[in-house]
Amino acid sequence: MEEVSEQQRRILDDIQSKLAELEKQLTKNDAARVTKSLTPSTKRILWVDDQPKNNSFLVALFEDRGVKVDVELSSNEGIEKFKSHSYDMIISDMGRPEGGKAGIDLALKIRSVDPQVPFFIFCGNWAARNLHQESLQAGVNEITSSGTTLLSLLPLSNGN
Repeated sequence: MEEVSEQQRRILDDIQSKLAELEKQLTKNDAARVTKSLTPSTKRILWVDDQPKNNSFLVALFEDRGVKVDVELSSNEGIEKFKSHSYDMIISDMGRPEGGKAGIDLALKIRSVDPQVPFFIFCGNWAARNLHQESLQAGVNEITSSGTTLLSLLPLSNGN
């Protein structure tokens, strides 16, 4: 019985070390992909979210790569900023004190000003699942609750 337990321990140790290696490899690959797609540029993002600290890691990642990120806390502030500056894309959360579908409402307002600017909603799981179709119908390019997915969707590399 002891021999079986020792074999199981060795197998588990081996599996854990292989998983750790895979995690490192995936992390390196993701970092390389993100670094490659976020080449230094003069890209500018408008990010509208009443809880900006939730996005601080992603904002810092963009800024480290030369992307300018303007953060506004409400749709009204976002619309005013959008009208007075040129942006390559917009990211919004979904729910704010102004409404549970504030991201969709903002997309509709932005689309009336500029039907072409890429618009993404970065929100919680529930909204990403349940408001997906309504968001797309409002002119949102994509809605996601995943930071990794958001990064892969954003047109930030050269030539985009």
